[in-house]
Amino acid sequence: MKWIQAQNYCRKTYTNLATVHNAQDFAELSEVIGSSGYLWFGLQPDTEAWEWSLENQDHYDEGEADFRMWNNGEPSYGISSYMACVAMLQNGNWDDQLCENLLPFYCYNKKTSSFTFVGVSKSWGDAQSHCRDHYTDLASVRNQSESQQLKAIATSTAWIGLYRNSWKWSDGSTFSFTNWFSNSPSTVVTSSCGASSSVNWVNSNCIYTRKFVCFTAVSMRKVLKVQLKTTNTAVDMEGLKENILEKFSQRLNEHSPNEEFKLRWLKEPDGKTFNKDDEKELDKSSGQDQQPTVCNQVAKDWSSAKQFCRNKYTDLACVQNEQDLAMVNKLTKGLYSVWIGLQPDIEAWRWSLGYQNYYVEGGTEFRMWASNEPNVGPGYYKACVAMLPSGEWTDQACGDTYPFICYYKNTSSFIYVNVSETWENAQSYCRVKHTDLASVRNQSENEQLKMMLNNSPT
Repeated sequence: MKWIQAQNYCRKTYTNLATVHNAQDFAELSEVIGSSGYLWFGLQPDTEAWEWSLENQDHYDEGEADFRMWNNGEPSYGISSYMACVAMLQNGNWDDQLCENLLPFYCYNKKTSSFTFVGVSKSWGDAQSHCRDHYTDLASVRNQSESQQLKAIATSTAWIGLYRNSWKWSDGSTFSFTNWFSNSPSTVVTSSCGASSSVNWVNSNCIYTRKFVCFTAVSMRKVLKVQLKTTNTAVDMEGLKENILEKFSQRLNEHSPNEEFKLRWLKEPDGKTFNKDDEKELDKSSGQDQQPTVCNQVAKDWSSAKQFCRNKYTDLACVQNEQDLAMVNKLTKGLYSVWIGLQPDIEAWRWSLGYQNYYVEGGTEFRMWASNEPNVGPGYYKACVAMLPSGEWTDQACGDTYPFICYYKNTSSFIYVNVSETWENAQSYCRVKHTDLASVRNQSENEQLKMMLNNSPT
């Protein structure tokens, strides 16, 4: 089937075309594909992910980066091209076009805060290079006033700095994990649908017919008993139960934005949701007189750790309140790794933060590998990079969970996030809340992250 036909079939019969959010997903997809060659899966262009060539966020006041002046029926390329660029028509409205089209263009000069119309026809990429060499960048149009300025100096349709060159999954989920074949995606922008083999991905023309892989969303039901404490005995917990459920939902969505949760209360036989427990029983069960102990500093899987603790002590630590959590954090301080933004590529390791202007010469190549690391090749799709408490780096399975360090561009600062996530979930969190996972460009920054890791909050 063609890609769009495969998508319709999967949505009707299953859930959607297959999506890949991490190394484990790809391993499962590879097992299904086997030796069948390249099959359609759920990768498609993100037709809403428009960006300005001039990336400096200080250039834009609130809402200005989202200013648009589309002509009727535009943008019109949809998934027929994975990359599209924007031109301003002589009437001042905008039109998306193939980026290799030859048009005049507008440049922006930061020093004079002015626009220049360049009447030489170039592709969008060559126009961008010309503006960056001779001015600042292709023109960003932030408001109606600037649109009128460009319209006043125009003599024909001309490129502005808006473009898109991003991918997303067919089910609408965020695209972050990648496993492209060397030199993919290809420069043929009309090859705009994703196909996967058991080894890697390519982009292919959506009108080709291929076999395809669907997925079915598996729902899991769990029943959890929670204890809620209040200092005000007059509070009607039954009346607050919907508000409490909403708070639980918010926290779950913050921790796992790619998962869908549906929560509801189960009623007791007496028809109530909440029943009061005896205070003494609560105090006894909370274990406040117990002192948590580090069972062993040798890594174990959960079952082995449980058996070890039951043999030597009582059981694995139970954390039921902030006091318990503080004690466990104090015991484990400085023992664990944190994710940083280095990830695998087919040819070499690359940083999650892709802004090349962020790196001085050699900054992208800085490494602090521990002895005998990395122990897999850079093209190995399961490996992502974590910093050890020593400040040295190690490659780990991307599906492992660790705390992580984000970078925030607006304040040029690092933020330690003391929540264990997979590398992909850590990347998504950093991109939503800050800028991206931390890139480490030099020894000084490595020391900053090492200090944060070893002085993490307790």
